[in-house]
Amino acid sequence: MGADARVVPGFPEGEFVHTGDHSRNYRIAVERPEAGRPALLHVVKRGEGEFVLHGQERGVGATRDAPPNLYSVQGDCEARLLLPVNTTHVKVQSKGDEPLSWSMRMLPLGEAAVFAGEHLGECSDVLYRFDAVPGLFEVEVDAEDGWDWQLSFVCDHQLGGSLYVDSLCWKCREITVREAERMGTDLKDWLEGTGEDGGRFFLPTSGLITFVSEGNCQWSVRAARL
Repeated sequence: MGADARVVPGFPEGEFVHTGDHSRNYRIAVERPEAGRPALLHVVKRGEGEFVLHGQERGVGATRDAPPNLYSVQGDCEARLLLPVNTTHVKVQSKGDEPLSWSMRMLPLGEAAVFAGEHLGECSDVLYRFDAVPGLFEVEVDAEDGWDWQLSFVCDHQLGGSLYVDSLCWKCREITVREAERMGTDLKDWLEGTGEDGGRFFLPTSGLITFVSEGNCQWSVRAARL
C-alpha cells in the first residue's frame, strides 16, 4: 500500500503515485500502464537511509520472488527498472534507522531510452535496442568502491516471459555460440562488478539492456573494437 500521490522535487515531468519513508515496510500492487505488457519502475530515493526493493509474484496460496531487485546505499539515488509481466507486487524494506523518503511510479515500456550503439548513463536504467544485428560492446563503469552493479540483456523473444532464470531464448543462445566460435572468444550477455570496472558485452539481437547499481554512478556502453 502506498501513500497519497505527490510530485517529487526535481522531477516536474510527472506524478509519482506511490511514496514512503523509513518508518515501515511497504508492499505495492503493480498497476501496469499497458495490460499484459512489461513496464518500467521509476524510483527516486532521498536521504541517508538504505532500503531493499524487490519484486514478488503473488498467487493463490503462494508468493515467490521476482524481478526487479535493488539495494540502495546511503544518499540520494534514482533508478528505472524492468517490471516483467509476472511481477504483481513490489516490496520496499528500510534497513536501519537513518531517515529516507522514496517515490515510485510505473511507466510504459516505450519510455525506455533508445540505444543507438552508444550510451552514457548516470543511474540504474533500461535501454531499448532496435537493431537486430549481433554486436560486441565495451562497458565502463565508474562507481564508488564497494558498490555492486550489473548489466544484463533481455531479448525481444523473452519479454513476455517470467525472466526467472534465463534472459535469452534458445535462438539467441545459438547466435551467441556461433559468434563466439567465429570470434574465437567467450561472449556474455551480462556483466557484473564492484566499483570501477567494466568488460565486453554481447548483444545477439534486439531487446532491452538493463543496468542496475546500488547508487548513482557513471557508466557507458559503446561498440567494441574487434
